[in-house]
Amino acid sequence: IYFRDIGKTMTELRQCRAKQEFNRLAEVAHSTKGSVGVFFASVAAESAAKVEKLARAGDQAVFGAPLTELLTNLDRLSKILRQSLWA
Repeated sequence: IYFRDIGKTMTELRQCRAKQEFNRLAEVAHSTKGSVGVFFASVAAESAAKVEKLARAGDQAVFGAPLTELLTNLDRLSKILRQSLWA
């Protein structure tokens, strides 16, 4: 994830939830997990790992709290990165 792509990733995660797409959700979560690691964003990376695991297992629970948590953590990361750019 490049800084400018966080919003795009969040949109794609929401689309996966709306369409109940386990495979695509797992792919996006996997990609996100690796990408946020570049920023040492361990909380977001852990959330992405959890979403990936649940999506790969086909667990409907992934579309609830785990995905919401990932989206929240990505939003927080985006805000931190934005602040650091304009600091």
